[in-house]
Amino acid sequence: MIFGLIWIVLVSASIYLSMLAATITLAILFALIGLMISLLDLQFVKIGIEKGSMVVRYYSFFYGFRKYRTFEFPIGRLQKMEVRKQYFGIKWEIRFTVRLKNRLADYPWVSLSAIPFTKRSKLVAALKELTS
Repeated sequence: MIFGLIWIVLVSASIYLSMLAATITLAILFALIGLMISLLDLQFVKIGIEKGSMVVRYYSFFYGFRKYRTFEFPIGRLQKMEVRKQYFGIKWEIRFTVRLKNRLADYPWVSLSAIPFTKRSKLVAALKELTS
């Protein structure tokens, strides 16, 4: 929020001072930052084990796109876990495949990009141990 307010002040000041080049540069930077944020799809993620079931809770980092989502499944039914890395390893997404009675079910991809890299690596390593 503070970053946005500072950005608005900088753009307003450059317009007021008739600094066209600075205004255009700030506008381009703002567009690039917005594009990068939308491509990363930052989400708050909480993965935990409660009473023998894995519970995954997640929602968007940005207020306007915020939808709270949760899914839960017994750990014994976890068939596999996939991690895909995009944009030179900046964006990580995880998906769980669970065994049902007659088939396999895939849960939606959950973005791990908002988690710091070291914690992200530890989380993925711990989750991989559950599938082996």
